[in-house]
Amino acid sequence: MRTRKKSFRFIKQIIFFCMSVSLLLMHALTATAADGGPPSNVATIQLEAEQAELSGGVKVNTNHPGYTGSGFLDGFWNYEGTATFTVNVPSSGDYNVTARYGSAVHDPATMSLIVNGTRVKQTSFPILENWSTWGTQTETVTLNAGVNTIAYKYDNGDTGVINLDHIRVSPAPIEAETATLLGFASVYNDSSASGGQAVEYLHVEGNGIEFNNVPAANSLTVRYAAPNSGKYSMYVNGVKTKTINFTGNGTWNGAYTSVTVPVDIPEGATLKLQHDAGDTGWNVDYIILAQGDQLFRAEEDFVKPIGRTVFHDDTLWLAQSGSGAEFEFRGKKAEITLKGDHVALGQTNHARIGIYVNGERVIDDVLNEPLKTYTVFESDSDEDVVIQIVKLSEAAMSTAGIHEIRVNAVDGIQPTQGSVRKIEFIGDSITAGYGVDDEETFSTATEDVTKTYAYKTAAALQADYSIVAYSGYGIVAENESSMLPLYYDIIAKSFGRIDGNLDVNNSPWDFNKFVPDLIVINLGTNDYSYTGDDPVKQAEYRDAYVEFLKQVRSHNADAHLMCTLGIMGDLLFPMVEQAAAAYSNETGDTNISVMKFDVQSAEDGFGAHWHPSETTHSKAADKLIDNIKEVMNW
Repeated sequence: MRTRKKSFRFIKQIIFFCMSVSLLLMHALTATAADGGPPSNVATIQLEAEQAELSGGVKVNTNHPGYTGSGFLDGFWNYEGTATFTVNVPSSGDYNVTARYGSAVHDPATMSLIVNGTRVKQTSFPILENWSTWGTQTETVTLNAGVNTIAYKYDNGDTGVINLDHIRVSPAPIEAETATLLGFASVYNDSSASGGQAVEYLHVEGNGIEFNNVPAANSLTVRYAAPNSGKYSMYVNGVKTKTINFTGNGTWNGAYTSVTVPVDIPEGATLKLQHDAGDTGWNVDYIILAQGDQLFRAEEDFVKPIGRTVFHDDTLWLAQSGSGAEFEFRGKKAEITLKGDHVALGQTNHARIGIYVNGERVIDDVLNEPLKTYTVFESDSDEDVVIQIVKLSEAAMSTAGIHEIRVNAVDGIQPTQGSVRKIEFIGDSITAGYGVDDEETFSTATEDVTKTYAYKTAAALQADYSIVAYSGYGIVAENESSMLPLYYDIIAKSFGRIDGNLDVNNSPWDFNKFVPDLIVINLGTNDYSYTGDDPVKQAEYRDAYVEFLKQVRSHNADAHLMCTLGIMGDLLFPMVEQAAAAYSNETGDTNISVMKFDVQSAEDGFGAHWHPSETTHSKAADKLIDNIKEVMNW
């Protein structure tokens, strides 16, 4: 007999209060961020280089990895090669323009930066390790209210020879050291601070910083250092209008974090940040004032992740069936920008995504472009809104990313409340919703996990869920690559490569991120195609099942294990029963049970390739729900 034994966090805030090409942006005065790029938590617009107007031999290319969007620009070795971007801002002021570039010839490479037709300076791009390495370079420019052009050109006296991926336009910070210092607040030097300086002694009552004649703004970002979390008082025109709550980063200097809050500041106002009785001290590096819609990254401060997800390069990536995110807000509008992996550039296997507003599916689409933006909610008045984003198709084919969430909201977005009940489902094509929307053919466009017994069960029990499911996989197989236990310990097995380079197949899953009360295992349908009625192979399945139960238990100490089978055939169910019993006898673990599903009936119809219909899934869910209520006392 052959046997197989296979064994296999933090608070970081990035809020963007966004400038959209037709709607937004901001105003501020001076300097760049300490790292040479725009702060990551301020109003920013990213313009992909391939969206620019190109001339002089500049063209789009894709032969170096790691770019954003659908490509990058090369051809800047041609004299007068130019890329011109158009951006619309509502007010005049100083803005940071950050270029993401590649350079591997000149040290530095130089290009002319041209704003509204006037060459403002020659800008330098330090040499990088190779053409597949990307860097950023920031310049501060003055823009007019309305439409502006920003161009990079190989002109007289330049070296040229760079690649250009995208530019980001963001408001330049107002440095704290330029403010009026109140009490005995003072400036100190710190190479980690923007401009090399920040303001200290803001922990003493009455001390503070005051900014005069500020622009109108509906958001305020403060970059600060603070050993402890707490609050700080904000005044507009002498009236206390807000208490800013912030999270300490454990130090007074050397490292800085930021907080962004909604405000209502009129044009020309005086803004004061002052330490009042009961406030907590901080040192302030700079502030940024902005107007417009609020834009968020899908981080855990702002959304509730669903299932196995990974946050990478400002995007929350979804791989497994049913993975996604959920958040709530009160406001007038919401837009979601989704990002495709490299599969989105191909012809098939695109990730299918559903977006729900207050429980109603408003978007059902496949990601066949690098970026797609959907307006999912609009209203003339503020409303309470819950938005859920769900990957409907399975992991193996492709991944998808939640890139940006843009809202017009009263007080930003917040993650929805987590449930006290948590269920993990482990299964195959049945659990993934294979072909449930088309009885003739299969594609990712016909997979819908929300129509499966697993999703329906979690919804009926008001439980948070996580799904690990792969079509064609089992516990044993002739081909080891189809054995699910090999992939249980990673985020997902997928042909999709996040941003073209992150391989989820080699990315371990952090089991502390989702701790289930119950794990439902539904594996054996594909195994039967291997074992048939051969008692030796069936025993191999049973023994491998025992080992898989040990593997699952090693990551989930307290979860009840519920072993199920039967929807597409129940001939291996006796082996499931034997495996559960053998596992209990060997380990002494009695927190386990078995349940047999009813075999599907032709009168309930079929999905693709004889897979269960939604009707069959609903019946299976009903039986599973009753069993869970009894076993779990839910």
